[in-house]
Amino acid sequence: MLNLAEQYLPYYAERAGEEDRARQVGWRDRCAQHARFRQFARAIGHSAEADFTVADVGCGLGDLLPFLRSAGFTGLRYTGYDIIPGMVEAAAASHADSKAAFRVIGSVEEIEQTDYSFASGIFNAKAGHSDEAWWAHIQACVEAMAAKSGCRVAFNMLSSYSDEEKRDASLYYADPCRVFDWCKREIAPDVALLHDYGHWDFTVLLTTGEAGRRNGTTS
Repeated sequence: MLNLAEQYLPYYAERAGEEDRARQVGWRDRCAQHARFRQFARAIGHSAEADFTVADVGCGLGDLLPFLRSAGFTGLRYTGYDIIPGMVEAAAASHADSKAAFRVIGSVEEIEQTDYSFASGIFNAKAGHSDEAWWAHIQACVEAMAAKSGCRVAFNMLSSYSDEEKRDASLYYADPCRVFDWCKREIAPDVALLHDYGHWDFTVLLTTGEAGRRNGTTS
């Protein structure tokens, strides 16, 4: 798993002055950010009033929290994790919520046990690493999230089905079929691939823990 805090600091420092919070963390706008958040909401199997926990890995300014609150998840206990201390400080200052906490971590392995782990956008900018090294980093992160998540893991990635002439060489574009196959074979038998929400990325939902093992059995 790569140590990326110092490599990402200049990227986010350039965006700190943006008025739109979504642009500060690398999204085109709030609508684009929320399109990804909606896929994560699809992963939640608990009722809106139930008590459950979410780990927001690479939380940025913590905007997933108010999105899930506005979706009616009143029992949610949320922890936002990020490798950039300034992001964590800004997120904590932005969200006064008794059921929320924000923490600086050095790697995904440091997150606490949770029901759901979500990661939005953290696999896009490969920070100068080769595609092979970046894919290995992604695998390590997903494995760590799955090990700590009792219900589901959800993450998004840029898609190799995007228009080749519009791609940014600094970003990582994954083959959705390769990612699905690896998740299915190595992480959990119950996997959903979402590539139907009008953007050139995709979201993977993994059912983990005992639920994943039950759903993956055949009779």
